[in-house]
Amino acid sequence: MFKFVVAEPQDLEEVMGLIRRYAIDPEKVYLMPEGTSEASLRAKMAWLVEVCKQHGFHFTSRLHILIYGNKRGV
Repeated sequence: MFKFVVAEPQDLEEVMGLIRRYAIDPEKVYLMPEGTSEASLRAKMAWLVEVCKQHGFHFTSRLHILIYGNKRGV
């Protein structure tokens, strides 16, 4: 399993380069939006989910941020 944290669309260039370079199976790729607030995560989730669907990647959220906010130890 390969997990990549994505902050902006330009980050995908690096991710895609690594996937090509190391011949990583798309089924083993998980993309997660970077963010510490619900608003920033939701904004990034909107386009990142579409990228995952387009390339056959998995999407994972930062569920703890959506539920508890930016708190440590939860």
